[in-house]
Amino acid sequence: MKSIKNKLIYLIIAIIGIMVTACQSTNQTNQMDSQTLFLHLGGEPTYLNPVLSTDSPSSSVEGLIFSGLFKVNANLELEPDLVSTYSVNASGTEYVFQLKQNVSWHDGQPFTANDVKFTFDAILDKIASSGYESLTKVEKEYLFRAGKQ
Repeated sequence: MKSIKNKLIYLIIAIIGIMVTACQSTNQTNQMDSQTLFLHLGGEPTYLNPVLSTDSPSSSVEGLIFSGLFKVNANLELEPDLVSTYSVNASGTEYVFQLKQNVSWHDGQPFTANDVKFTFDAILDKIASSGYESLTKVEKEYLFRAGKQ
């Protein structure tokens, strides 16, 4: 009988502990710096590299820290991000992108068509296993920078 009574007391203490912890004030969170972003991702990102990641938590974070050729607007439509204009051939197999001018990396280096090709080549690399192996090739025919070809 004493054993059951002890177990009941431990159970009550555990329940009270859980309730007290769950009911604590969130003032600490509210007092955080206004420059802090909190995301509820439903899991840990596996990578912060868009070439390698295939999970939703990774994509959620990457979407906030990387620019792409396109972005998705509030109406879930694609709109240009690093692309100023683009065209698609009639069969939908060839895409031509004109990159925005005066775009640079965080280190000040200019963003070029070579960077886009490098990224697509990394995606196509069988070792990376990005899931986009159905693409066959990416060609960089022209690089327009400051009016030069």
